[in-house]
Amino acid sequence: MSNVLDAELRKIERETGVHVIADAEYGSTATGLDGPNSDLDVMFVYLNAHSRHVAGNQPDTITRTSDTEDIELTGWSLEKFVGSDSGILSSNPSVMEFINSPSRRTFSERVDGFEQLCRYAESEFKPLALIKHYNSFATSNHHRYLKDRYKLAEDATWADIRELSPPSLPDPPRFGVDEEESFIGPNETTIAYRATETRESTIPTRAAVEAGYLVRAASDRTPKRALTVIDALLRSLYVEFEHELPPANFDELQESVGVLMDGDIPGPKIDHLKEAKRTGDGDEISYHIPVNWIESKLDRTFAYDDHVDRTPYSETVDDWVERIVQSIAYGVQ
Repeated sequence: MSNVLDAELRKIERETGVHVIADAEYGSTATGLDGPNSDLDVMFVYLNAHSRHVAGNQPDTITRTSDTEDIELTGWSLEKFVGSDSGILSSNPSVMEFINSPSRRTFSERVDGFEQLCRYAESEFKPLALIKHYNSFATSNHHRYLKDRYKLAEDATWADIRELSPPSLPDPPRFGVDEEESFIGPNETTIAYRATETRESTIPTRAAVEAGYLVRAASDRTPKRALTVIDALLRSLYVEFEHELPPANFDELQESVGVLMDGDIPGPKIDHLKEAKRTGDGDEISYHIPVNWIESKLDRTFAYDDHVDRTPYSETVDDWVERIVQSIAYGVQ
């Protein structure tokens, strides 16, 4: 596979004119949760051909799919990799996972400074930023895939539901809610809808369900979705406790967080999900998802003052970037 990957990266260099600096596996292969049908996901960092400053026609991302193997390649320009919005300077999770990946390697033989840049980023990343990144990702995916959802019944209309509104609320004329917006959680006391004139009103959720106007929507409670949420949540918890980058491997991460939390982790249920994912049943509905535990940890509070206040300095990052660029340019005839 290494030879195939090298050939794909060389092909990208020829076709785009970029210089590939480094690459690493990410996704299920990197975490050890890959199954028989999993692709190999690879992230790489590259330097645009003419300048370290992004010009208008120079891409900050490149995506490719291998023609011969199941390899999905995603490239980030060096500018994006270190940037304040999406990179090292913001402690972006994708970048930090790339840096911490055991499979990370320097691809170019004439690059100097990239390993030092990665070590600096690892030692000076923002713990609080990473905690919030992971927790937000886990929360959004939990709400999207794991929580019970309801939608408009096939023979019901939003006009039927509007009639359940208290008379004191505005009675907007024609209005509509698209399918995604119509999905609501069972614990919400009201549903908000927006009228064509952008006025808002609410209706009681429970009453709409009892009247048969809202029905339970299809769930996506699969091992794959659940492990995506749990992985992000465990990473958030690990950084909260240790102020260090979490282990890339999921088994190691699970064990470490279990120790840090004195066993307050639903190990058997998580193990069942891992086994299903690894044996090719990751897309099947599962009844072993620890939803209550997930929600209890997502709703936790923590003191912002308890966390290490550190940040990578842009001047130091710029110095390493300049060294990388010069090392590549120096070898160009």
